[in-house]
Amino acid sequence: MWRWKSVGAAILISLIMGGPGLGWQNRKAQRVLDLIAFLEKERLSPLKSSQLRKIIVTEEEFNAYLEYRLAREKEEMMKSLQLKFLPRNRLEGKLVLDFSQQKVKPGLSSRMIFYFGGRLLIKEGKGKFDLQKLFLNNQPLPPNFLDALLALAAKIKGEEYSSLTDWYELPLGIKNIQLLKGKAIIFY
Repeated sequence: MWRWKSVGAAILISLIMGGPGLGWQNRKAQRVLDLIAFLEKERLSPLKSSQLRKIIVTEEEFNAYLEYRLAREKEEMMKSLQLKFLPRNRLEGKLVLDFSQQKVKPGLSSRMIFYFGGRLLIKEGKGKFDLQKLFLNNQPLPPNFLDALLALAAKIKGEEYSSLTDWYELPLGIKNIQLLKGKAIIFY
């Protein structure tokens, strides 16, 4: 199940959190699923390289994977998450949340389209997304608004939530992530 507490990790690098492909036809999403399986195999291998190695995931592949995960998990509230990779570990994105099927509504429109921007920070095997700009339907909001809304969504679903501002352990033996225009370089 797609967990609300992992939304921050999803923005960081949700491609790492998936499992093996289940006949998914989209080749771009399948490539990410194959990379996840490869990283898991490498992490468990007794013959680990002492040198840092890297794999590259394109923005298109990553977004296809996010679409796959949301469809597979049959997520009720998070309808889409799309990211744009930019130089110097900057990210921009679009997040669509839909509360129309929920008994508890956030007091705003049931369908919310957020645009956001910030930086991916990596330090000592951990990462976090530093949300710097947030817009709801083109209206600027303080960045902590999204965190509060995601906490509400988790509460509605009876799930645990960790803040977007939390540091997350990089999974599967990943040591660093570098974002460039249109691609992510993952060092392991």
